[in-house]
Amino acid sequence: METDWLVPLVSLNQIGIELQNPFYKSSLNHLPLDEIAEGIEKTLQEMLASSETE
Repeated sequence: METDWLVPLVSLNQIGIELQNPFYKSSLNHLPLDEIAEGIEKTLQEMLASSETE
């Protein structure tokens, strides 16, 4: 087919769009920054609590 070259080109364009907006929440592939931050906060609070008891 003459349009076989179009599929990779459109795919590359979509990859570029995703890479430009990794934090965009309406994207299906967004980075879970809220969950990551909550995990870091919980770990730090646990570390602080354990260091205060020692």
